[in-house]
Amino acid sequence: MTLKPLASVLPQSISEWGQLIQLALRLSISSVWYPDHFYVHDADHTIRFSPQKRSYVKQASFSSAVLVILSPAPTGVGFQDVCVTLTKRSTNVTTHKGQMSFPGGHVEIGETTEQAAQREVQEEIGLDSSLYNILGGLTTIVSSERGTLVTPHVAIADIHIQPSYTNSEEVASIHYVHLSNLLLNSEHTQCRVLKTKPFARVSKPSYFPCFFASSAYDSLSPPIKPSMALPPNLAHVNSEVILPEDYPGQMVWGLTAFVLCELLARLAAALEAKHPNIDAARAASILRCSNIVACDSDFST
Repeated sequence: MTLKPLASVLPQSISEWGQLIQLALRLSISSVWYPDHFYVHDADHTIRFSPQKRSYVKQASFSSAVLVILSPAPTGVGFQDVCVTLTKRSTNVTTHKGQMSFPGGHVEIGETTEQAAQREVQEEIGLDSSLYNILGGLTTIVSSERGTLVTPHVAIADIHIQPSYTNSEEVASIHYVHLSNLLLNSEHTQCRVLKTKPFARVSKPSYFPCFFASSAYDSLSPPIKPSMALPPNLAHVNSEVILPEDYPGQMVWGLTAFVLCELLARLAAALEAKHPNIDAARAASILRCSNIVACDSDFST
């Protein structure tokens, strides 16, 4: 099998992944290049927005923290792959019902955001903090739904860590996204989703960045493929479309996708800095987007 050029420079071990991630986390967010599909656009493409790239003032009612846990996956060919553990929220929670998220929750009095993230991981999916090492943090962003400040922390484990249980009141199921799939096959795994959800006071349909998660750590999410039959109300969309019944996995969008966007953009920038003479390691070559647009149930009926 012929490896893609970028595969030859991906980390060969978890130790190398840790070094690359630490390099990526040291970069200033203002210096990290974002591709256009990592921004939210209104349907007319007149407004562009990213919670990490745009400074704005919003009164935050709460503070929360999430943990982006990376662990080894057996899906790499010629390199060591890693996957990110995600949870599908139950229908019992107050907000973001049924959506994909990182394990995490509110910061309690006397806690740091790192301590809160570790506690929530233990409570939600049973992973003790001795199983992983926290490498650093990503940009604190504001959740639009409740005005909550959310601080993501990035952790890595030396061996694959399988959640020992799930808190069924909060977590419906466990899913994974594989970094190799998003970095090597971006034009088939990075996507935009058309949503009716308003943003930045714009109450019109908008395009959000999105990804798809696998149900198993040892299996990649399949490539995005367009749906064959479309309802009449999607005739105006000037792209190929994929409908919910054809999604190749659980859709990851919203705040969780924004956090993944930052992680991917930082990793791409770090790879470009380490390998400046390799065209395939340029951030613009790594972070490409599918031409297919995902539409949710609001548009597909």
